[in-house]
Amino acid sequence: MKKKKKLAPVLILTLLAVFNVIVFSLPITNSPLFWAAYTITSVAIVLIAAYLLGLLTGRKRAETKRPEEEIKVNKFFLNTIQVYVNVLNMKNKNEELAAELKELSDAIQGSEPISCGSLEGIEEKIKQAFGGLQKLVEDGRTAEAKEACGNIKEMLEERNSMCREIKM
Repeated sequence: MKKKKKLAPVLILTLLAVFNVIVFSLPITNSPLFWAAYTITSVAIVLIAAYLLGLLTGRKRAETKRPEEEIKVNKFFLNTIQVYVNVLNMKNKNEELAAELKELSDAIQGSEPISCGSLEGIEEKIKQAFGGLQKLVEDGRTAEAKEACGNIKEMLEERNSMCREIKM
């Protein structure tokens, strides 16, 4: 990065030197119009070179910010399934199932808050499992709903281990 900063003025001065050699080697009279065009063109060369160098160094900064942006966006998954659990708990009338839903809620809160493209498969399975769990709760099938809660907790643990591998 420091080399690029040191190289930028050298590059700009080189471009200006080449431009000056070309301009002053042409058989043109140095009228006021010539000097106005020369000044505008010189400033344009400096600005364009500085802009292009800024883009080259700015691109790396943008790339380093992308993972942080993905992490923020993908917290949405955990927040969404947390809402699913809260809604199911409100619909639930069984105390045993309420305890299972509480454990599931705790497992979600303790989950890794990151996500990325490689986790889409497991996250989609978890979403589908929540759809099945919702149906079981609405139908009052407590034993199957408790089993589904256990399966979802296992999938969350699998997702968490995948997250930890990604972090390394």
